[in-house]
Amino acid sequence: MTQLSATPVSTRYAFPCPKCGRVPPPSSEPEKCECGYRYPRTFVVPYDSPWSFDEAFGTAFREHQALRLLGKFIGKDPARLSELVHVEYLALSRYPFTFELLAGFHALRVLELDFLQLKSLGGIERLDLKSLAISELRQLEDISGLRTLPLVGLKVALCNRVMDYGPIGDMDRLERLNVEAKQVPSLAFLTRLRTLRRLGLAVDKVDSNVVEDVLALSGLQWLGIRKRLLGRGGLERLNVALPNCKVDVW
Repeated sequence: MTQLSATPVSTRYAFPCPKCGRVPPPSSEPEKCECGYRYPRTFVVPYDSPWSFDEAFGTAFREHQALRLLGKFIGKDPARLSELVHVEYLALSRYPFTFELLAGFHALRVLELDFLQLKSLGGIERLDLKSLAISELRQLEDISGLRTLPLVGLKVALCNRVMDYGPIGDMDRLERLNVEAKQVPSLAFLTRLRTLRRLGLAVDKVDSNVVEDVLALSGLQWLGIRKRLLGRGGLERLNVALPNCKVDVW
């Protein structure tokens, strides 16, 4: 796969469609979505490749609408990220980041963040996102900024200081949700997600009754869930109550 190159590369990358939110197969190199959106080439800086805003990188950044900046940032002015207002897809890792840097990103629809030093998502509400993935934000505690986002897809993975997932329940357009965590105090917020179609729960411990919460999702088409969350007879209850939902147990 070209996007796994050890050096920065321009390639086709399968990120969620910025127009409709559909997710292409992960191993594909899509050119066009079913909705008509034409995928641009993605400029990828791999995890083991340091980068900055020098002229060589700057030119590539300006020429691409999709950026995966995963390597270590070694530049002196992280505020220059705010210049990339043309991008539709942005993935950032290990960056000295605040959401103020994205204030002018009116074209941005798909955002992926990992290993950032954020305690809250304050400021994210100014973005018009279709899809968001946040992973390994180890200081993150407050996700209330998600409440008003028009997200179709959301992934929250290993942000283990987050104890209140309730704000997700206010997202009235959400179709895909993946939660990966050591512990979630309650999944009761799921009962409010009437538009949800796909749900992944890679959670070790939940204090609420997971099966009861999932049973409220009458439109669910796929559920991925840890076996330990089902309890005795849980899988059978789900199969009876949600006959149109494929259940994968891990």
